[in-house]
Amino acid sequence: MKLHPFLGVLALVTLSPALALAEEGGDKAADPAKKDGAAASEGAKAPDEKTDEAKSTDPSKAGDDTANEESKTGANIIKVGLGGLFLGGANFLDKPSDQSIGGRTGAAADPKYPGFAGSSFGGGGFIDVRFIDYVGFEFGVVQMTDKGNAELTITNLGNGAQATFDVKLSQPALHMPLLLKVAIPGVIAQPIFFVGPEFVVPLASCRDDDATRKDKPECQAEVVSTSGGGSLGTKYGIVNNNYISVMFGLGAEFKLPIPKVDVRLPLTLRGAVNSGVSSKRDDRELNDVDAVSGVINRVEYRSEWKFEAYGSLGASIHF
Repeated sequence: MKLHPFLGVLALVTLSPALALAEEGGDKAADPAKKDGAAASEGAKAPDEKTDEAKSTDPSKAGDDTANEESKTGANIIKVGLGGLFLGGANFLDKPSDQSIGGRTGAAADPKYPGFAGSSFGGGGFIDVRFIDYVGFEFGVVQMTDKGNAELTITNLGNGAQATFDVKLSQPALHMPLLLKVAIPGVIAQPIFFVGPEFVVPLASCRDDDATRKDKPECQAEVVSTSGGGSLGTKYGIVNNNYISVMFGLGAEFKLPIPKVDVRLPLTLRGAVNSGVSSKRDDRELNDVDAVSGVINRVEYRSEWKFEAYGSLGASIHF
């Protein structure tokens, strides 16, 4: 009886469970290594995730970002500019419609009050406060030399001969405009428009209440004969007081391409009107009239200009 096939089958049946257990043990031995590798990889990734989370929740960095945004926003909302400017132009006083002196007309009021026109030049500084770069205020202090010339025609009542004289008025004054400005932002040049009061303070002391002004050189008008010869018996002078005009105008600001520095060159045309100037001669001048003869001994013109026209060029830096 041959037992070889039977023994082979028996051996196979007997060893199968052992082989299965051996394979399972091998898999279990390999699994911890895999798990340890996975844990190691998760551990390597965990710091990155914590770092990202820390970045997103770090209050100090969030505060820095907020501060930066607020500072940028504040800088864009309000800008302050400091600068200087030069102005040049002219002053005007028209002829009053009422040429009477104390109710007297005709020869008693000759020569007539003329119209004055002259140059005005000066320079100074200003401060500009701008909100969102669209609207703002400008306050300037500019010292000007205001001048005006007029021609007087004198008639000799005895022989009818006429003579002409050139009368010159001149005074230094501080012009202080307080302007509301509107701008249209641009990259290189931006248009600007403005309006506001202009406060004028003469620097020469020739006030109404100064009894010594008639003896002060700065309060005398310069009179030069231009034709007909003759001489003037009447003296001419200046009387001045503070006044307010309404200034308006337009122009453009040119931004210089300088990195990190906001430098602008404003170029403007300005006009001003003093509505307080009367149309009556009696209000525009002071007259010293001889009570007996009616001769005018001295005439003092008020140097409150009715119209002004200027051009200005400046430079400013904005923060």
